[in-house]
Amino acid sequence: MISDERRRELLQEYFGQRVEWEWEAYTHPRPDAAQKLARQRLREAVTTVCRHVPEGGRILDLGSGSGLAAATLADLGYQVTAVEMIPALVERCQEQYGSKVQWKTQPFDDRVAKKGSFDLVLSLGFLEYQERAGKELVRMRRMLRPGGLLLLSVPNTLSARFQFGLTRAYFRLFKEPEKIAVRHSFTPERLQRLLGMAGFIFLDYKWLPHGEDSEPLSVERGRDFMSHRVRLRTEPEMLTLSRTYREDDTAYS
Repeated sequence: MISDERRRELLQEYFGQRVEWEWEAYTHPRPDAAQKLARQRLREAVTTVCRHVPEGGRILDLGSGSGLAAATLADLGYQVTAVEMIPALVERCQEQYGSKVQWKTQPFDDRVAKKGSFDLVLSLGFLEYQERAGKELVRMRRMLRPGGLLLLSVPNTLSARFQFGLTRAYFRLFKEPEKIAVRHSFTPERLQRLLGMAGFIFLDYKWLPHGEDSEPLSVERGRDFMSHRVRLRTEPEMLTLSRTYREDDTAYS
Protein backbone atom coordinates (compact mmCIF):
# COMPACT_ATOMS: atom_id res chain seq x y z
CA MET A 1 0.00 0.00 0.00
CA ILE A 2 1.37 3.41 -0.96
CA SER A 3 0.86 6.66 0.90
CA ASP A 4 -2.08 8.93 0.09
CA GLU A 5 0.30 11.67 -1.00
CA ARG A 6 2.21 9.40 -3.40
CA ARG A 7 -1.01 8.04 -4.83
CA ARG A 8 -2.27 11.57 -5.49
CA GLU A 9 0.96 12.35 -7.33
CA LEU A 10 0.58 9.28 -9.54
CA LEU A 11 -3.06 10.04 -10.26
CA GLN A 12 -2.29 13.65 -11.13
CA GLU A 13 0.38 12.51 -13.57
CA TYR A 14 -1.85 9.90 -15.19
CA PHE A 15 -5.10 11.86 -15.45
CA GLY A 16 -3.24 15.00 -16.41
CA GLN A 17 -2.46 13.19 -19.68
CA ARG A 18 -6.13 12.29 -20.21
CA VAL A 19 -7.66 15.76 -20.24
CA GLU A 20 -8.74 15.51 -23.88
CA TRP A 21 -10.36 12.11 -23.33
CA GLU A 22 -12.29 13.43 -20.34
CA TRP A 23 -13.57 16.31 -22.43
CA GLU A 24 -14.40 14.23 -25.51
CA ALA A 25 -16.32 11.67 -23.44
CA TYR A 26 -19.40 13.89 -23.77
CA THR A 27 -18.73 15.61 -27.08
CA HIS A 28 -17.18 13.10 -29.50
CA PRO A 29 -19.56 12.39 -32.43
CA ARG A 30 -18.61 8.70 -32.44
CA PRO A 31 -18.21 7.74 -28.78
CA ASP A 32 -16.53 4.49 -27.81
CA ALA A 33 -18.05 2.10 -25.26
CA ALA A 34 -16.47 3.86 -22.28
CA GLN A 35 -17.72 7.24 -23.48
CA LYS A 36 -21.24 5.89 -24.02
CA LEU A 37 -21.19 4.56 -20.47
CA ALA A 38 -20.02 7.95 -19.17
CA ARG A 39 -22.91 9.67 -20.95
CA GLN A 40 -25.50 7.30 -19.53
CA ARG A 41 -23.99 7.69 -16.07
CA LEU A 42 -24.29 11.46 -16.38
CA ARG A 43 -27.94 11.28 -17.48
CA GLU A 44 -28.79 8.99 -14.59
CA ALA A 45 -27.02 11.25 -12.11
CA VAL A 46 -28.82 14.40 -13.23
CA THR A 47 -32.19 12.63 -13.28
CA THR A 48 -31.67 11.23 -9.77
CA VAL A 49 -30.60 14.57 -8.31
CA CYS A 50 -33.61 16.33 -9.81
CA ARG A 51 -36.00 13.68 -8.45
CA HIS A 52 -34.73 13.71 -4.89
CA VAL A 53 -33.07 17.07 -4.13
CA PRO A 54 -35.11 20.30 -4.27
CA GLU A 55 -33.92 23.12 -6.50
CA GLY A 56 -31.35 25.20 -4.64
CA GLY A 57 -29.95 22.15 -2.84
CA ARG A 58 -26.25 21.90 -2.11
CA ILE A 59 -24.33 19.35 -4.19
CA LEU A 60 -20.72 18.16 -3.81
CA ASP A 61 -19.27 16.61 -7.00
CA LEU A 62 -16.14 14.55 -6.28
CA GLY A 63 -13.66 13.98 -9.08
CA SER A 64 -15.67 16.30 -11.31
CA GLY A 65 -13.55 15.63 -14.42
CA SER A 66 -14.90 17.54 -17.41
CA GLY A 67 -17.27 19.41 -15.09
CA LEU A 68 -20.34 18.73 -17.21
CA ALA A 69 -22.34 17.13 -14.38
CA ALA A 70 -21.54 20.03 -12.06
CA ALA A 71 -22.34 22.66 -14.68
CA THR A 72 -25.59 20.95 -15.71
CA LEU A 73 -26.79 20.82 -12.11
CA ALA A 74 -25.82 24.45 -11.57
CA ASP A 75 -27.88 25.42 -14.63
CA LEU A 76 -30.83 23.59 -13.05
CA GLY A 77 -30.64 25.75 -9.95
CA TYR A 78 -28.42 23.77 -7.59
CA GLN A 79 -25.53 25.13 -5.53
CA VAL A 80 -22.62 23.00 -6.69
CA THR A 81 -19.10 22.58 -5.34
CA ALA A 82 -16.84 20.53 -7.63
CA VAL A 83 -13.60 18.97 -6.39
CA GLU A 84 -10.99 17.93 -8.95
CA MET A 85 -7.27 17.60 -8.29
CA ILE A 86 -6.14 17.89 -11.93
CA PRO A 87 -5.37 21.61 -12.48
CA ALA A 88 -5.68 21.41 -16.28
CA LEU A 89 -9.23 20.06 -15.99
CA VAL A 90 -10.28 22.72 -13.49
CA GLU A 91 -8.81 25.51 -15.61
CA ARG A 92 -10.70 24.27 -18.63
CA CYS A 93 -13.93 24.01 -16.63
CA GLN A 94 -13.53 27.56 -15.38
CA GLU A 95 -13.03 28.79 -18.94
CA GLN A 96 -15.98 26.80 -20.27
CA TYR A 97 -18.53 27.17 -17.46
CA GLY A 98 -17.40 30.19 -15.47
CA SER A 99 -18.24 30.82 -11.83
CA LYS A 100 -21.68 29.18 -11.65
CA VAL A 101 -19.89 26.25 -9.98
CA GLN A 102 -17.47 26.60 -7.08
CA TRP A 103 -14.42 24.84 -8.51
CA LYS A 104 -11.81 23.49 -6.09
CA THR A 105 -8.42 22.19 -7.21
CA GLN A 106 -7.47 19.94 -4.33
CA PRO A 107 -7.70 16.39 -3.04
CA PHE A 108 -10.85 15.34 -1.21
CA ASP A 109 -10.25 15.88 2.50
CA ASP A 110 -11.89 17.57 5.48
CA ARG A 111 -10.83 21.01 4.24
CA VAL A 112 -13.27 20.85 1.32
CA ALA A 113 -16.19 22.06 3.44
CA LYS A 114 -17.62 22.05 6.94
CA LYS A 115 -19.29 18.96 8.33
CA GLY A 116 -22.90 18.58 7.20
CA SER A 117 -22.62 21.14 4.38
CA PHE A 118 -24.33 19.22 1.56
CA ASP A 119 -27.66 17.67 0.62
CA LEU A 120 -26.09 15.23 -1.84
CA VAL A 121 -22.60 13.96 -2.61
CA LEU A 122 -22.04 12.88 -6.21
CA SER A 123 -19.23 10.35 -6.66
CA LEU A 124 -19.06 9.06 -10.24
CA GLY A 125 -15.94 7.09 -11.12
CA PHE A 126 -14.10 8.37 -8.04
CA LEU A 127 -14.07 5.79 -5.25
CA GLU A 128 -12.32 3.04 -7.21
CA TYR A 129 -9.14 5.14 -7.51
CA GLN A 130 -8.82 5.83 -3.79
CA GLU A 131 -6.41 3.78 -1.70
CA ARG A 132 -8.83 3.35 1.22
CA ALA A 133 -12.41 3.12 0.01
CA GLY A 134 -13.96 2.79 3.46
CA LYS A 135 -12.15 5.86 4.76
CA GLU A 136 -13.38 7.93 1.81
CA LEU A 137 -16.97 6.82 2.35
CA VAL A 138 -16.78 7.94 5.98
CA ARG A 139 -15.51 11.33 4.82
CA MET A 140 -18.37 11.59 2.31
CA ARG A 141 -20.85 10.85 5.09
CA ARG A 142 -19.39 13.62 7.25
CA MET A 143 -19.94 16.11 4.43
CA LEU A 144 -23.68 15.35 4.35
CA ARG A 145 -26.48 16.72 6.50
CA PRO A 146 -28.65 14.20 8.40
CA GLY A 147 -30.67 12.38 5.76
CA GLY A 148 -28.35 13.59 2.99
CA LEU A 149 -27.89 11.43 -0.11
CA LEU A 150 -24.87 9.72 -1.66
CA LEU A 151 -25.09 8.92 -5.38
CA LEU A 152 -22.21 6.59 -6.15
CA SER A 153 -21.01 4.72 -9.23
CA VAL A 154 -18.37 1.99 -8.97
CA PRO A 155 -17.00 -0.78 -11.21
CA ASN A 156 -18.56 -4.23 -10.89
CA THR A 157 -16.13 -7.00 -9.88
CA LEU A 158 -18.24 -9.51 -11.80
CA SER A 159 -17.81 -7.72 -15.13
CA ALA A 160 -15.60 -9.22 -17.84
CA ARG A 161 -13.13 -6.37 -17.38
CA PHE A 162 -12.16 -7.73 -13.97
CA GLN A 163 -13.06 -11.41 -14.28
CA PHE A 164 -10.71 -11.92 -17.23
CA GLY A 165 -7.93 -9.57 -16.15
CA LEU A 166 -8.48 -7.05 -18.93
CA THR A 167 -7.61 -4.08 -16.72
CA ARG A 168 -4.20 -5.45 -15.77
CA ALA A 169 -3.55 -6.52 -19.37
CA TYR A 170 -4.27 -2.97 -20.56
CA PHE A 171 -1.79 -1.46 -18.14
CA ARG A 172 0.89 -3.98 -19.05
CA LEU A 173 0.32 -3.45 -22.78
CA PHE A 174 0.58 0.33 -22.60
CA LYS A 175 3.24 0.30 -19.87
CA GLU A 176 1.20 2.46 -17.52
CA PRO A 177 2.25 2.40 -13.85
CA GLU A 178 0.59 -0.61 -12.23
CA LYS A 179 -0.29 1.44 -9.16
CA ILE A 180 -2.41 3.78 -11.27
CA ALA A 181 -4.80 0.97 -12.16
CA VAL A 182 -8.21 0.95 -10.51
CA ARG A 183 -7.62 0.08 -6.86
CA HIS A 184 -11.07 -1.27 -6.16
CA SER A 185 -13.90 -3.03 -7.86
CA PHE A 186 -16.96 -4.06 -5.91
CA THR A 187 -19.30 -6.97 -5.63
CA PRO A 188 -22.81 -5.93 -4.60
CA GLU A 189 -22.31 -7.52 -1.18
CA ARG A 190 -19.01 -5.78 -0.52
CA LEU A 191 -20.31 -2.37 -1.53
CA GLN A 192 -23.43 -2.65 0.61
CA ARG A 193 -21.32 -3.76 3.57
CA LEU A 194 -18.86 -0.86 3.18
CA LEU A 195 -21.68 1.66 2.93
CA GLY A 196 -23.25 0.30 6.11
CA MET A 197 -19.94 0.41 7.98
CA ALA A 198 -19.46 4.02 6.87
CA GLY A 199 -22.81 5.05 8.33
CA PHE A 200 -25.09 4.95 5.29
CA ILE A 201 -28.51 3.40 4.78
CA PHE A 202 -28.55 1.65 1.41
CA LEU A 203 -31.60 2.68 -0.63
CA ASP A 204 -31.47 1.54 -4.25
CA TYR A 205 -29.22 0.51 -7.13
CA LYS A 206 -29.11 -0.13 -10.86
CA TRP A 207 -26.66 -1.55 -13.35
CA LEU A 208 -24.89 0.44 -16.06
CA PRO A 209 -25.32 0.38 -18.96
CA HIS A 210 -29.01 -0.51 -19.10
CA GLY A 211 -31.95 -0.34 -21.47
CA GLU A 212 -34.16 2.67 -21.95
CA ASP A 213 -36.93 1.10 -19.85
CA SER A 214 -34.86 1.20 -16.65
CA GLU A 215 -36.70 2.54 -13.60
CA PRO A 216 -35.32 5.62 -11.80
CA LEU A 217 -33.54 5.23 -8.48
CA SER A 218 -35.84 5.43 -5.47
CA VAL A 219 -35.34 6.67 -1.90
CA GLU A 220 -37.64 3.97 -0.49
CA ARG A 221 -35.84 2.21 2.34
CA GLY A 222 -35.05 -1.48 2.24
CA ARG A 223 -34.34 -2.40 -1.38
CA ASP A 224 -30.99 -4.11 -1.43
CA PHE A 225 -28.76 -6.31 -3.52
CA MET A 226 -29.26 -9.34 -1.31
CA SER A 227 -32.98 -9.75 -1.99
CA HIS A 228 -32.82 -8.99 -5.72
CA ARG A 229 -30.02 -11.22 -6.99
CA VAL A 230 -32.00 -13.06 -9.64
CA ARG A 231 -28.99 -13.92 -11.76
CA LEU A 232 -25.32 -13.17 -12.14
CA ARG A 233 -24.87 -9.61 -13.38
CA THR A 234 -21.83 -8.72 -15.48
CA GLU A 235 -22.52 -5.09 -16.43
CA PRO A 236 -19.46 -2.83 -16.05
CA GLU A 237 -20.82 -0.56 -13.31
CA MET A 238 -23.23 -0.24 -10.41
CA LEU A 239 -24.99 3.02 -9.61
CA THR A 240 -26.22 3.22 -6.02
CA LEU A 241 -28.22 5.62 -3.88
CA SER A 242 -27.75 5.76 -0.10
CA ARG A 243 -28.42 8.24 2.67
CA THR A 244 -27.19 9.21 6.10
CA TYR A 245 -29.19 8.57 9.24
CA ARG A 246 -31.91 10.93 10.48
CA GLU A 247 -33.41 11.25 13.94
CA ASP A 248 -36.40 9.16 12.91
CA ASP A 249 -34.06 6.28 12.01
CA THR A 250 -33.22 5.57 15.66
CA ALA A 251 -35.68 2.69 15.80
CA TYR A 252 -33.66 0.93 13.09
CA SER A 253 -30.15 1.58 14.40
